[in-house]
Amino acid sequence: MSDHENPFIDRLSPYIENTTTDTLDHQLDQLKKPHPSSSKSAAQSSRFNISDEISIKVKYQKAVGKAMKLPLKSLRADNNSKVSTSQVHRLGDSKVDSHNLIRAYHYGSILVPRPDESEGGFVEFTSEAGIDFLSTFPASTFKRDMVIGEPSFIYADQSDGSSGLALSSFINALDKNGLIALVRYARTKDEKPYLGLCLPVINGQTEYLQYLRIPFADQMRNYSFPSLERVVTKSGEPLQNHKYLPTDKMCLAMDNFVNSMDLHDTDDKRTWFDINTSYTPAHHRIYQAVIHGASTGSIIKEELPDAHPELKKYLEPPSFAQKRSIDALENCKNEFNLTKPTPKAKYHCRHSKEDVREAQEINIDDLLGKPTTSPRPVDKTIEGDAKKGTDGAFTPDQVWQTLNNLDDPEEVYENNIAEDYNELIREVKEDTQFWSFLRENEGEKLSLITSGEDEHGTSEVTSSQSRNKLTTMFARSFIRQTGRQATRAFSTARASNNSLRNVAFGVGAAAALGATALATKPVHLDAPQSTIAGTEGTFSERSFVMIKPDGVSRQIVGKIISRFEERGYKLVAVKTVTPSKELAKEHYIDLAARPFYPGLVEYITSGTPVVALVWEGKDVIRQGRRMVGATNPLQSDPGSIRGTYAVSVGRNIIHASDSFESATKEIGLHFPDLKVQSKKAEVIKETDNKEETPEVAENDIKAQLAQELSEMNDKKKVDNSAKRFVNHQTDTQCLIYLEVRKPFDPIAIVKAYLNEVIETGKMRTKYIQRLTPISHLSHATEAAFEALCGMICQSHLSKGDEEGKGRKYRIELGKRSHNTLKRDDIIQTVVDSINSPHKIDLSNPDRWVIVEIFKGVAGVSVVSEYDKYRKFNPFSLIEAKNKGEDKRDEL
Repeated sequence: MSDHENPFIDRLSPYIENTTTDTLDHQLDQLKKPHPSSSKSAAQSSRFNISDEISIKVKYQKAVGKAMKLPLKSLRADNNSKVSTSQVHRLGDSKVDSHNLIRAYHYGSILVPRPDESEGGFVEFTSEAGIDFLSTFPASTFKRDMVIGEPSFIYADQSDGSSGLALSSFINALDKNGLIALVRYARTKDEKPYLGLCLPVINGQTEYLQYLRIPFADQMRNYSFPSLERVVTKSGEPLQNHKYLPTDKMCLAMDNFVNSMDLHDTDDKRTWFDINTSYTPAHHRIYQAVIHGASTGSIIKEELPDAHPELKKYLEPPSFAQKRSIDALENCKNEFNLTKPTPKAKYHCRHSKEDVREAQEINIDDLLGKPTTSPRPVDKTIEGDAKKGTDGAFTPDQVWQTLNNLDDPEEVYENNIAEDYNELIREVKEDTQFWSFLRENEGEKLSLITSGEDEHGTSEVTSSQSRNKLTTMFARSFIRQTGRQATRAFSTARASNNSLRNVAFGVGAAAALGATALATKPVHLDAPQSTIAGTEGTFSERSFVMIKPDGVSRQIVGKIISRFEERGYKLVAVKTVTPSKELAKEHYIDLAARPFYPGLVEYITSGTPVVALVWEGKDVIRQGRRMVGATNPLQSDPGSIRGTYAVSVGRNIIHASDSFESATKEIGLHFPDLKVQSKKAEVIKETDNKEETPEVAENDIKAQLAQELSEMNDKKKVDNSAKRFVNHQTDTQCLIYLEVRKPFDPIAIVKAYLNEVIETGKMRTKYIQRLTPISHLSHATEAAFEALCGMICQSHLSKGDEEGKGRKYRIELGKRSHNTLKRDDIIQTVVDSINSPHKIDLSNPDRWVIVEIFKGVAGVSVVSEYDKYRKFNPFSLIEAKNKGEDKRDEL
């Protein structure tokens, strides 16, 4: 009965039995209240195939379904009007005839044309409808985190009694033996199949299978996370106290807090949460907004009322649980030292309409100032640095003396650093002078360590790639006694010989202008040969990659292409083709003597197409092989392409060129019309011609730079490969990224320029605030930055000073437009890469480790006399000069 009084209803009620009165307001309120609605999905007929001879008629029905949104209906003013559609293709602003178009498919972020039927076309995917039984496994090994998608029911067709008996026996057999069935399900013919589990369910007289969908093996991803209970240093020593390690009191406080919120641990026998009266707030809130808009005419004018209490009752925890957890919550705050963060201040526009000033005339001469020149060249300073090397570098004679003093040739490899030796030999060969010096001295013949000679298995070099037989005494003694130290010695020797490529990460173009007075000897290298595979060791290097038939049939071509794109390599050519036997035999001609050669050729030409690709980028051949993984997937590194997707040696998904020679052969075989790279190699050829020519002499660097500046002023096209300094756009105000080409060293250039500023008290550039030299770069990721720090710090801070004492160092960190690596983690990584006896000293350090991170790039340098040069700030040096401070005599 309604609480509202109505005289008419009161007089009428005695004459009518079982009367119920209500009001419109009450009915509208009931419309706002959510009501549970159950819907039954339609059962689909299917067959449960246990074997070729046993097939059971079953029904497949979803257990739950996703709530559907309100349907959108379209109204047409004139139902009798005819509707016509037309399709127009455009390329820019012009129309394209459909006859000139071909069908293509997406593979990653690119389009691959569909092959013609004459070439074999794509192999159509076929599958049979039904549920196919595959195998069983113990129910105890089932993991709930494997399940994806919506659960469903599989039960026998009620119209077929024999099917009911057969399925019942199958369900009882699974239940009694504690097993779960693995099945393959396809709803219709030629539809994409799914993998699933069938769990037996027996509830009284009701028996059915519960179907749960699980992913395929190539859809699984394994991610490794650092331990939450153990933190170790770079050397493997566990730490007892760390900011990421909770104490016993913290663990106890958190356990008490979690236990206090347990809804089952209560004297109240009533159930707080009822699944039948719980609703999805978003779904019902949208429904409420639609009803409100239809009844009021406008949601903007009439504010949407608050949600119904039935809809909000489970959004907040129960009051008894909140009261019970107050003390435990306060204890957690005290133990974890939790404080409320300070809110950020709101920034307002400083300028208002009253602050607008009238335009003033600008005097360009006063703004730019008069140009200043230095009467003293910096040639001697640079030449002195080049002779003694960077930061105590060794000379080539010292490196050879170190290698020549090795003894005890019978010792076996004790260190797992064969790849370091191979890298050393590759770098030596790049310097023709030094390579000839090593080859001719005492008649030694050097070569790479092959995978068969390396006991630790780190070398990837084959016997065919190792040109000469390796001198066992030289290689073993080298690895046993010198290892990484000799590698660093040679690298620094090459730096002193002006043949390293260094990159400066700095603010301002002063490094280029300040280096116009630089004079040094030219570098004599043999020009690398350019082929259809580009130029080895440059950014034009190319590699051939072929995704085999099993990779195409499993539809993982796009994922493989994404791997190379994410690495930063450029896709030069791609095509889908069904190889002929002649092409396959020519491709695998080096394996013709192997017993598996006929089967390999037959597999490649089985009819399923392959995807041939050509990738371009720095070191793409060697890095591409590492991305692909070992030939045997069981031996591939986790995370590699074969380690992730491949199943066996015969079905290892992908092929990649293993050397520059094989890349040249394979690209020419599969892409004969591909253009040969003709980029000019960055080398200086040695010449004995001393006659005057119209061109500038190669060894006169000052004249080269002057000629480049003159050509730029004349607006002539200049070849970037011949420039010594290249400016890169950073899209950031007041920041310039300047690349220094070899033979220059950025640290030596910056110091030479600042020495000139100290002596003359004048600057060649007026508005530069700071110059930051960076020796080496890497990607700004955790793994890449850790490797970079290990290489730089081990090279410059591996030993103590002349007396054997440890050095004192300080870390200078600059981070811009980057939020992936945290400041504390960056500093900790640098500290962990520096071994004892070196110590941190913020007041009086011997070395400064400069770390600059900008966007996705990280750079590291180790410099000395950082405070002498006022953090490489020329303005501060000018100030000190004007005040009479002679910074040359300090420190």
